[in-house]
Amino acid sequence: MKKLKYTATRVFNFFSVVTTNIDYTHEVLKKGNPSWKPHQISDVKIGDVVLSYDLDKHNIVDAKVVGRIEESLSEQAETFEFETLNKKLKLTTYHSLPYYRDDKLIEDSVSTLEVGDKVISVDSDLNVEFTEVTDVKKEIANNDKVYHPRISNDYYFVNRVLIHD
Repeated sequence: MKKLKYTATRVFNFFSVVTTNIDYTHEVLKKGNPSWKPHQISDVKIGDVVLSYDLDKHNIVDAKVVGRIEESLSEQAETFEFETLNKKLKLTTYHSLPYYRDDKLIEDSVSTLEVGDKVISVDSDLNVEFTEVTDVKKEIANNDKVYHPRISNDYYFVNRVLIHD
């Protein structure tokens, strides 16, 4: 397993991860003893250490959860569900994530994500991958519960896909 180190702490705005009654879960990789373990995003607490990524240095790091908000998403709010070959994630329209399009790094709303873009993800051995998006669907929320973990370096993996907090 790779040795991980902390990056500088900085906190900006936060967005949300939607959890609904669908056939998949939203999990983060939380530091355990002795390795990283998947945990439901709803169970993440302030002070937990989660798997993160440093976009400037292009390496895996660990980061602390520095804040957390739980609320209900209003009816008729837009959400976007996207899939890769083996990953699936549903985010609010306000959520941003880093991804590549035509070999150019973009960080923008999930609403701009297109089939063929590549998201930053990790495999089961925590190797970084650039995974192609195979499907994107726009949906309307129905009072879904959302979680807003705020991370010390702004990025964390949900369902092994890197997103901005």
